Amino acid sequence: MTSHLRKQAYDTIENMELVNNLEKVKFTSELSFFPQHISSDAIQQKVYLILCKQVSSESTEDFYRRALAIQRELITAGAKIVATRDVLIRKGEMYTIFWSQQTNKYSGRIVSIEAACEMTALEKICEAEGGAVELVDDENFVRYRTSLHRLADIQMEV
Repeated sequence: MTSHLRKQAYDTIENMELVNNLEKVKFTSELSFFPQHISSDAIQQKVYLILCKQVSSESTEDFYRRALAIQRELITAGAKIVATRDVLIRKGEMYTIFWSQQTNKYSGRIVSIEAACEMTALEKICEAEGGAVELVDDENFVRYRTSLHRLADIQMEV
């Protein structure tokens, strides 16, 4: 019982030297598992919305691995990632976002990626991924982005 109450080594003041030089730590985006996000105010290029949809035969782990690979491919092509949102869609919820009966039957995960990059890079990824990745057109960009952000925020709060 006393072992549970004993302070861990990281709780003691003697180990403060581990964080003394913390201000010298630098973020290296090439070594990071997650891409660095950039403020949309700092971007000169047009921002696009890409939807990476989970395929029914795909495990959650494989889906996220694929979504991260797409982000890395975009970054390699010179894209700047503005925002990334992850949502879990239940059957019937897609209609409220996309206003399309075709999408109303979809259920699964979606990672929305807002990226500033060249259109050719996006077209290449969409072509390679088939129907699993969708590029949102200019007409629907604001509505889709707003709805997906709202849905992601609601899911985080629940």
